[in-house]
Amino acid sequence: MANNAFNESSYIKTLKQIITAIHNNSTLEDSIYHQAINYFNTQEDASDQLHQRHQALNEALSKQEQAAKTTKNVETAIKQAKQALKKQQKIQSEARLQRLAQLKQVALNIIDLCYGDSLSDTNTRFAKCLGAQLLLVPTQRKQAVRYNHLSKHLYRAVLSLKLFDQLLAEGFIKNKFVLECYQHSLKQGSNQFKECIQIPLVMVSLLLDVGNFHPESITILKGPEGKLDELRALDNEERIALLKINYQQTINYLIEGLGADQYIGNSKAEKAEFDELEQQKIIFIKDLLLKAVNPQQGIGNVIKIPQVYTSIVMSSKLNFAYTTVPKAFLILDKGVEHGSHSQIAVNTLLKITGIYPQGFGITYIPKDDTGYDLPRYEYAIVNRLYPEDPHVPICRIVTRNLTFISSGDDTAVPATQNLYYPANRKKLEKISPQRLKEILSQLWSNFEQRQEEMELVPQCWQPHEYFSYAKHQNLWNKTVL
Repeated sequence: MANNAFNESSYIKTLKQIITAIHNNSTLEDSIYHQAINYFNTQEDASDQLHQRHQALNEALSKQEQAAKTTKNVETAIKQAKQALKKQQKIQSEARLQRLAQLKQVALNIIDLCYGDSLSDTNTRFAKCLGAQLLLVPTQRKQAVRYNHLSKHLYRAVLSLKLFDQLLAEGFIKNKFVLECYQHSLKQGSNQFKECIQIPLVMVSLLLDVGNFHPESITILKGPEGKLDELRALDNEERIALLKINYQQTINYLIEGLGADQYIGNSKAEKAEFDELEQQKIIFIKDLLLKAVNPQQGIGNVIKIPQVYTSIVMSSKLNFAYTTVPKAFLILDKGVEHGSHSQIAVNTLLKITGIYPQGFGITYIPKDDTGYDLPRYEYAIVNRLYPEDPHVPICRIVTRNLTFISSGDDTAVPATQNLYYPANRKKLEKISPQRLKEILSQLWSNFEQRQEEMELVPQCWQPHEYFSYAKHQNLWNKTVL
């Protein structure tokens, strides 16, 4: 590969800005996850302060009741207590609304990134958003795990949106509030569906594991002394305890730490309508969270299934291996067998993504003009959703004659050519090891340092380095299949 300086397209810069706004390691601590952490860390103190203001007011009112005649001192004490309580309530309300506004803005940015002017454009945008995130995963395992730990929230939210859209389009969403908002938006041309359904859905998906950042959760993850690796494998007792705390504190944060938005305006009728919709949104958020735990056939599948899928594709576990990424549906199918989530929803996601996630590196055997297998393999990257066959990914060709290119065609790679399948790798075993090393030396820029780390016939490849160049970051432009 050409030895040029790594750089980023404007799209990748935008994507990284969104990821950073969700969760980051910056000392500024300005992400929506940092806001949640701050809320958890100060929640008890804020509650105590509010309690003290209430108590002071109650004591002043009690003195008023006990006195035969209200004195000026008692009136002053009551007035001051009320002012102090109102001030404290305002401080906490403003902090809550600021957290909510920041989260809603991030959700809107995600929605704007994913939706286009047509269904075709929208599908391309979703493919690009999902694919770019996987392509940004570093090749070094520890770095990959740390990256996934911060970026998996966005991946999960985007996948939830797409699965929800498809289930709704096929008539599998039965939630009354969802259907009412959808019909209202179609008839009135309003943003009610985006405001009441899409934004809350993204909020829930983004913050699905925010309870893991509660102090009680951190004690489990890092140990009482804070010295353990939070990404380590937990024992069963720790895992169950963490699940309970995460569930309770995620609900706490979404309902109490964020809650309902505030109406701005002077119309009583508009305020009543606004407040009613806000309460329905809160009910919808609670419903998503409650049913995501054990969705079975319900709407919780739009949260749970992307959560499971993301935990494999963008794993934040220390045993993460890139070669296991296409096995997400094996885990989802087991969940269906155990009755924990819907076969229809899993099948719908499979219809959308296929077996191979967007951005996954495919190695395949090319054919000559007469249809015979050539004695080599080439590289491609999965770049399109909705493959006709889930086992036949639609890919962008990125090497031709063992040379990297930036303007390849899109093609469907048949299962009979895909080296992810052992039977196809056996086809190349008759080629001499020396020739296979020659092939690798042409595809790897640092072959001498890496020649011992992979098999001579790789079942897949990780395109992170290829994607690090801006000229290779437009894998989703229009080409003819």
